[in-house]
Amino acid sequence: MKGEKTSDHPQTNANLSANQSLRAGLRSELIAVQEGIRNKIELEDRINRDQISVIAGVDQAFTSNNEILSGIVLLDYDTMEPIERKYTAQKVDFPYIPGFLAFREGPAVISAYRELENEPDLLMVDGCGINHPRGAGRSEQFLNQKKAAIRS
Repeated sequence: MKGEKTSDHPQTNANLSANQSLRAGLRSELIAVQEGIRNKIELEDRINRDQISVIAGVDQAFTSNNEILSGIVLLDYDTMEPIERKYTAQKVDFPYIPGFLAFREGPAVISAYRELENEPDLLMVDGCGINHPRGAGRSEQFLNQKKAAIRS
């Protein structure tokens, strides 16, 4: 956007351009999705520690071949021993645009999650969550895909 600072990171500079060219209609649609998700968020903590036996963590990495890798690890909550590990690799099909990372990373996260043989009671996501500018960061956007509680 006009007046935005550039970065020493080439991907950031390229994606500033992508952000500038994100057509207004698409941007409005993506914001509407985020706002709809924000309206479904429940902040009440209803998780009883005795109900947690399996936890999971998920994160993403990008390759120089324009691929996103999403890895998820399930752990026994009491022992922290690994139960299961899954990952997926996919072509990146959405540009890096701050505020819209779930649209870039979400498909790979969901794909890795669907590969799991076990269901976690708690999923930890590296994201800003409700601290997102529209109150619907990456972790909240995955709520529609699963039943487990999510903490970012």
